[in-house]
Amino acid sequence: MKVAITTLITNILVLSMLGIIANMSLPNGSFKRYSKFIINITMVTMILKSFLNINNEIWAGGNIGKGKTLEDIKAIESKGQAIDAMQKQQMEELFKKKIEHQITMQLNSVIQCEDIVATVRLENTAEYMYNIRDIHVKAKAPKTNSPIEIEFKKANENIDGIVDYLASIYNVPKDKIVIDIYR
Repeated sequence: MKVAITTLITNILVLSMLGIIANMSLPNGSFKRYSKFIINITMVTMILKSFLNINNEIWAGGNIGKGKTLEDIKAIESKGQAIDAMQKQQMEELFKKKIEHQITMQLNSVIQCEDIVATVRLENTAEYMYNIRDIHVKAKAPKTNSPIEIEFKKANENIDGIVDYLASIYNVPKDKIVIDIYR
């Protein structure tokens, strides 16, 4: 960087001296005017070129030599991977909550129980693709003094029918569907 600045100053001084010599040696007239113009244009382009080279050295060469750019790129890549993993996890949780809510609403329309809570476990089959591994439903039986009996809103429903229904909709084996009813 110091070399670039000293080179710039040296070039400006040489061009200034060349301009003074050309100005003194040329007679009055149009040649003098054109020589001043050409020397001034050359000086401006040299200053701009040197200024741009200094900036390029600061932005590109200085960081690459120290390895900061590669570290920055690696940091950005690792942050991107962390964001992707977080998004994947959030998508899975959102899908899981949506399925659990859907099962709860379906069971609320069939079973007359309180506090029906459905939980599912998912397995990742591909990127952003999930299968339901198992379904666990907990429901509180209506308050009565008799043994637990569940009233179904449809006349010919029973627990096995609900398990069959859930298995057919969500493509889950029947032995992976558990319905717990408690008081």
